[in-house]
Amino acid sequence: MRRLIKPRALETMPSITRLWIWPALAAGILAAQPASAAEWRYCLASYHSERTIYISQVFQTDRAMDLLQHDFAHHLDQTHRSFESIQCPRGEQQTIATLRLQAIRYNRDSGNAVIELGWPH
Repeated sequence: MRRLIKPRALETMPSITRLWIWPALAAGILAAQPASAAEWRYCLASYHSERTIYISQVFQTDRAMDLLQHDFAHHLDQTHRSFESIQCPRGEQQTIATLRLQAIRYNRDSGNAVIELGWPH
């Protein structure tokens, strides 16, 4: 069993002071953190029956996944592009850029048409 080691300064404080100091410290640390960090992503939509892939640019966003997929679907609908599924992988900037290039290469090598979109603009 691990033993909790208390700083000596806390041992000399009245017990009522010790009750609020840890929650106050935790609240201060949490308040300093951003509510949600922006992530690096790209979106890819596939239209399997036509062997076509639509792929966005790499971008940074803090939008929820379902909203992001809805936005990409809306863009495809507005530009009269049919699709069957959408995915928006996330990762570090360099990693996601590499994954996007690998997706393009893999789909072209597999005989799919890859259409690179200027989304989001």
